[in-house]
Amino acid sequence: MSYNQIFIEALREGYTTSIFTESELKFVTSKELIEVRRDRFWPKFVGDFTTPENSYFSLPKNFEPTEENVELFKRVLTNYKELKGKDGKTLLTNNTFSVSRDGQLSSEKFFYNELKEFFLDYLTYEYIYPSKQKKVHSTSPITGGKIDVFSTMRIRKQKGPGITYRVKDVKNTKDWNLDDIYWSAIYELSTKFATSDDRKQISEMRGFLEDQGYVFSTIDISDKVKIIKEINKCDVGIIHQPIKNTLIDYFKSRMVGEKFSLNIFYTVKFQYVWEQLVRDALCHSKDYEADLKDEFSQYKPTRRRYEEGDVPATYRDLMPDLFSYDKQTDRCFIGDAKYYQDPENSHFDKEMYLYNQLTDNKYPMCVFIPSSATRRIDVREQGEFELLVFHISVKDSIDDVLNGNRKTIERIHELILKNCNKYSEVKTRLLNGGFIRQSKSIQ
Repeated sequence: MSYNQIFIEALREGYTTSIFTESELKFVTSKELIEVRRDRFWPKFVGDFTTPENSYFSLPKNFEPTEENVELFKRVLTNYKELKGKDGKTLLTNNTFSVSRDGQLSSEKFFYNELKEFFLDYLTYEYIYPSKQKKVHSTSPITGGKIDVFSTMRIRKQKGPGITYRVKDVKNTKDWNLDDIYWSAIYELSTKFATSDDRKQISEMRGFLEDQGYVFSTIDISDKVKIIKEINKCDVGIIHQPIKNTLIDYFKSRMVGEKFSLNIFYTVKFQYVWEQLVRDALCHSKDYEADLKDEFSQYKPTRRRYEEGDVPATYRDLMPDLFSYDKQTDRCFIGDAKYYQDPENSHFDKEMYLYNQLTDNKYPMCVFIPSSATRRIDVREQGEFELLVFHISVKDSIDDVLNGNRKTIERIHELILKNCNKYSEVKTRLLNGGFIRQSKSIQ
């Protein structure tokens, strides 16, 4: 896909707002995709933004606006599309919006969430079925049927022993296929928006309903006009009317010509994506993290002076992003994944002073910043404390994560051994479920 414009997130000089049409500018502003100052703006997202007229891509800081880099970060969008934040929600914003004649926006993801909740809330909505019910007189219990006492007494005189049940007419007729439309819409939307948890819940509910006698059929719903006519022919009970209305609104929205679509991580969320990518590429160890957890949860010293109990409020959450333990080399280090445009002028006081202090100055301390190549950009020293600042290649990191390679971790080990003045050897051995650390200083 060719893009009309490739942005660089937080580019110092920004971009002129005249790049966008009037409707585009209104949309990106309403979705807080950009920060506007006078006639210029700065992107606040990483990913893909498409309008009826144009398409745009925004790359992270420190990257050149090339098609190769766009393809690279498309892989990031795909590989981390289900990554969740602390609130349990996915970090990726993936929406398609239709614009009505009065300028109102409606998103496919909204309709998916609505229809999914209806489907999963069996106790309230059960499943779509005709408003009419049929009566079945049977000497055997009927699953899902409700006993009709009056009819039982009356029909026994005609048909003999048994019980009369009121049952849902789940068999489709020529004029009634709302259940197939409903299921087909959920299935189609789930391919775009369902998380792994969603897919599990939908599958479990489908299995339960099939056990109750429901039959699921996936039909062609591409002809929006025809499907709306089919929905309107279906008569439903009052409890299912919201589902019917939602389906009609969804298919009407698909008839609108103007559409905007987002496939992005907002800047504030991309930091967490970067943290996870660093963990995946650099052998993060949960055992190593657990072993040092107590050391980071004890008292927190100040930045440069170490009076016990003097705790700056901004340093209360001190757990590093990465506890790397490489089983193949038996080496370890600790680090933070940072998302800075100008790392050379960033202080990194927490990593330099506090992390070293809290771990008795035993381990290499590192900072990792996304870039096109893996290299050491700074070695900072203050007395006995030391901090290594790295750029690491996003391309190599993704290749390592997806293909099980070791290029990034091996390069970082090489740079630590070459540039770390404090350590000639740092070993970590996992014994009986716990880490025993050893460090050998240069004499």
